[in-house]
Amino acid sequence: MKHRPLFFSFLILVSAVLIRGLLLEYSDLLDPTESRYASVSQEMVLSGDWTTPRLPMSEGIMPYMGKPPLHFWLTAGAYSLFGVDEWTARLPSWLASIAILLVVWSFGQRFYSKEVGVASALMAFSSGMLFFLAGASVVDVTLTALVTASTYSLYLLIRSNGAQWKLGYLSSFLMALAFLTKGPIAIVLVWLPILLWSLILKDFQWRKSIPWFSCFLVFLVFTTPWFVLNEIRNPGSILYFFWNENIARYLFKEYGDKYGSGHVHTYGFSWLILIAAFMPWSIVTAWTIYRNGWRRVINLLKTDRNSLFALMWGTSGAAFFTFVRQLHGMYVLPCIPGMALFCAVLFFENKENLPLHIFERLKSRNLQLVIFVISVVLIVAGVWLGFSSFALILGVALTAVGIMFLGKINEINTKMAAVQVLSVTSFLMYLLVIICLGPYIDERRSAGELLNDIADAAVLQKRVPQVGVMTKNSFSLFWTSKAWESELSRELHVRYVEAEQIPKNIGHVILRAKDASMLPELERKGFAFAKQQGDWKLYSRKNNNRSHLYPS
Repeated sequence: MKHRPLFFSFLILVSAVLIRGLLLEYSDLLDPTESRYASVSQEMVLSGDWTTPRLPMSEGIMPYMGKPPLHFWLTAGAYSLFGVDEWTARLPSWLASIAILLVVWSFGQRFYSKEVGVASALMAFSSGMLFFLAGASVVDVTLTALVTASTYSLYLLIRSNGAQWKLGYLSSFLMALAFLTKGPIAIVLVWLPILLWSLILKDFQWRKSIPWFSCFLVFLVFTTPWFVLNEIRNPGSILYFFWNENIARYLFKEYGDKYGSGHVHTYGFSWLILIAAFMPWSIVTAWTIYRNGWRRVINLLKTDRNSLFALMWGTSGAAFFTFVRQLHGMYVLPCIPGMALFCAVLFFENKENLPLHIFERLKSRNLQLVIFVISVVLIVAGVWLGFSSFALILGVALTAVGIMFLGKINEINTKMAAVQVLSVTSFLMYLLVIICLGPYIDERRSAGELLNDIADAAVLQKRVPQVGVMTKNSFSLFWTSKAWESELSRELHVRYVEAEQIPKNIGHVILRAKDASMLPELERKGFAFAKQQGDWKLYSRKNNNRSHLYPS
């Protein structure tokens, strides 16, 4: 490791990415976000209509106008190639995370050094938010990959003074794809860091190097057709998407969301989210700046345009959402690439040769002890919560690997060693959380196990069991039932029902404990409690053989 630090860093990064990929199948799709997006893609494959996104609602299978279709197309493509499964639902996010790392690596290596390139990629992937979302069925990782690539292409064009004019077309194309992933926010995330960077430098000469008309034409060619076609098939979709989802969402508490409710926070909360999302490197960055003084950092930003751009890239998203109260934690994910680059520059390229104050008192024995204690706590918690023997073995193995790795280091006396150690420690902690606490989270965010019980008990019956769902946004039940060939022992039909109007052919009803107000009406309809899984409760008709379904 002393002689080949870059190779060892590369090995750590590749291993972490591959292990994260192997865990795509590990847990159920979680309600409501993961299962919602996975269900939209599933409906595309089942219906054969890849123009109109659809989602199971209380009114039936309804058009989903909350997001454009690109991420759903990617997921539906994965379904078509490899089958409908948890890992295929999450595959686009995992691949997108790899694309993010490649762009970050390329930026760091092109403008600084190989050390900055690999270190920034390690920092990005070992930040908590990107690592966890790389294995989640969400649109934000796809958006971040496209925005990151578009921003990088545009910045290369600007720094080349127009010599690489074709990069303008590439940036416009990638921005169009990002627009087809989440809408107008893509334009903000690409252009805001460029504009802030230019304002601080008071330099807008680059505007002459961009082929504006042709780039705008490229953007329109790739974005307009779907919106027009979707409006023709679903009148009012353009108004709802651009007004409700992209303007009213940020202005009003009640903005007419058809698919859930917004997350209301105080003003400026986006900065707290960014600090948490970039952990542990947000602490490292803040401590390094504090111990070495703002003047040195400001001097770095004044003398190095690339580091200033990295900082603008890493903070512009949080700045944009500062005065927005309706926001989700994943909104700051596009900031991670820029923050990773800025942090890596502070480590490796500062002309003041900043010492590693935050690491200077750390020894390998201390970190080994930290990993051991945290691992024991997580494994004991997992055993108490009832996770599998496989998870126990894997958790112990990961702990052993981490302790062995840190045992190879006598002291953290180089910058790359510091990055390697903190990255590996973070990866191990994240993996242990996924392995040890995943089943516990599944019980509270997915009711798939209850469907498994119903299917297993009815495996010899000719009639297809009918299951009613009374809790809104329980998309995991619909996704699981429609993917029964890979998820269940037999076919099930799931539909939304109201307590006052439960069809006679419904034999089972699933609802969340929070919907306890519906229980009296449910019992009057002839249903009795059968089983509880985490926050979910299963009720079956009294004439069903519940003792056979759920033996005591």
